[in-house]
Amino acid sequence: MLERLAAAAPAFVREFGNEPRFRIAMHCGVVVAGELGDLKREISFSGDAVNTTARIEAVAKLIDRELVVSADLIEQIPLPASLSAESLGVHALAGKAREVELYAVVSSSSGTADDPRNV
Repeated sequence: MLERLAAAAPAFVREFGNEPRFRIAMHCGVVVAGELGDLKREISFSGDAVNTTARIEAVAKLIDRELVVSADLIEQIPLPASLSAESLGVHALAGKAREVELYAVVSSSSGTADDPRNV
């Protein structure tokens, strides 16, 4: 998705004067889902996994990375050969007692091959 967005960036700049940018944080864990509202219904997600993901996104913003994934998740998902996991080390997350090891997911051509599944 990020590669396609980068390829389309010149068209966005021509038409809107700016290009869209996204920051993605990913984590795993138990999530509670519920439906809220009567007239205007919305689905709400809550739980420690949601809160931790929000804290990971804050770290991603601070270190200016587009896609940051917790070690808990990166160890469970297969990355295609075109991507690699670059270690970002262990980070303290706001409001969390436990530090979390984080990885940036990058194009294999632009990152280091620190993928924990290749050790």
